[in-house]
Amino acid sequence: MTATRDLISPKSPRWSRVLERVEHQVYHLPEYVTFDAELCAGRPLAFVYEEPGGVWLLPLIVRWVPGTDRIDAVSPYGYPGPVSDRRDEAFWERALAALLGTLAEQGVVSLFVRLDPLVDVPYRALQTVGTLVTHGPTVSIDLRLSYEAWWLQLRKYNRRTIRQALRNGWECVVDDWSYLDDFLAVYDETMTRKGAAPAYRLERDYFERLRAALGDRAHLMLLLADGQLIDGNVMLSTGTVLQAHLAGTRTRYLPHASRLFFHEAFRWAQLQGFEVLHLGGGVGAKEDSVLRFKQGFSLQQHPFRSLRVVVDPGCYRRLTLMRPAGSVVDDGTGFFPSYRIPSGSPTSRGPRLDDEGARS
Repeated sequence: MTATRDLISPKSPRWSRVLERVEHQVYHLPEYVTFDAELCAGRPLAFVYEEPGGVWLLPLIVRWVPGTDRIDAVSPYGYPGPVSDRRDEAFWERALAALLGTLAEQGVVSLFVRLDPLVDVPYRALQTVGTLVTHGPTVSIDLRLSYEAWWLQLRKYNRRTIRQALRNGWECVVDDWSYLDDFLAVYDETMTRKGAAPAYRLERDYFERLRAALGDRAHLMLLLADGQLIDGNVMLSTGTVLQAHLAGTRTRYLPHASRLFFHEAFRWAQLQGFEVLHLGGGVGAKEDSVLRFKQGFSLQQHPFRSLRVVVDPGCYRRLTLMRPAGSVVDDGTGFFPSYRIPSGSPTSRGPRLDDEGARS
């Protein structure tokens, strides 16, 4: 068998067959990529490179560049990154070279990829095709720990607050989607409190479509006080990993509800057989108060990185120079791709990069 390189659609059974061979997250599933592509009017695809003894896959969303006849590519929202059943650098370099060649043939201008913080990959191979940017840490809880060992990792204030919340008799409810409207009200209150960007003012349709796409991989975890919803989180799962996705808390119940939520999430996730509860990082992947809050529940951290690839340098520069005055071609470490910089936001970090409302 010779090496092959292909772009495949979510309808291809090959996509699922490859995922059966590799460690992956919910963000790699064809159902999730299709769901996310619909949100940004893009086309869901996966690039697959295969040779004897190894396979490599990267989920992609291909989008039209506004006002042009060119396209670019981005990984779906979350922590996807490339996945493979091999870790040797030479194999990854061949897969990446094949990816670059395929994207160039398709007329793709640039590629933005969010990497999976939970999986160590040959980062030096990634740097052969683009710029690797480290944004900040994310936090996860090791569910293989005993409850007692995990409890000792919590900050003293968190333990004290959780004990007080437990005495209040608050109830944890999981996967009762009849509470969706109540969760939406709490989520909207949270986004208003944080001054979240319009992209995170999500309507009921978003959550219904997410649940329809993922089925029992989408979980609605809730805290109730006297029957009233005070805190909730949509969580996504695949394999042994549970990912915190979108959260909301009633303002009057801060900070007790949020701390008790992580306590209840640990107990429920451990009972379900998950091994990792990934809480994510700070707002915009920054080291901020959101990150510090999450660090109070675990000692386990992971660097979150992105890969930026300019596939067609000439076109990339022309598109950037077409932007309003002040948009410049940078070194790839700021907003990427630079030709998509929103007006008045020259220092933004990148498209939908773990922004306000995600994993918070």
